[in-house]
Amino acid sequence: MKKTIKTIATATAVVSATALTVNAKADSVTSNPTTENNDKVQTTVTPEQQLKNNVDTTKANLDQSKANTADAQAVVDNLQKQADQTQSVANSAQTALNKAQQEANTAKGNVDQATQEVSNAETLNQNLDSKTQIAQSNVDTANKEVNAAQNDVNQATQEVNEKNKQ
Repeated sequence: MKKTIKTIATATAVVSATALTVNAKADSVTSNPTTENNDKVQTTVTPEQQLKNNVDTTKANLDQSKANTADAQAVVDNLQKQADQTQSVANSAQTALNKAQQEANTAKGNVDQATQEVSNAETLNQNLDSKTQIAQSNVDTANKEVNAAQNDVNQATQEVNEKNKQ
């Protein structure tokens, strides 16, 4: 964008310089009147008239250069406005990108934390399963001991009943 603006400014300067170039040189003006053929009408042009014509042409060229410069400046201003708008859009997009990146980082942190919590829960569950198996084994052993003791009680009761019968 800046390169385009510089190019337009350079072109404007060249056009202005070219338009300001005057063909009126002191050595090109003769002191003898000259004649021109304009639609087969002959007129005599004096050196003063030639200089005046040259001045008028130079003024016209200057006016045209000013108009060209104004037009070029309008183009430059328009391009600058577009560049500013484009920069504004780019800045907004960068802000949105930064926000999205921050949200993605936060989401990744949340996922990492949730994954750690799941891992901790799985470890806790495995520990509980292990403790449950140990407790079940202890219950089974206790039940066997209770059953054995009950059998002993039943056998002793039976023996007592038999002795009582005798």
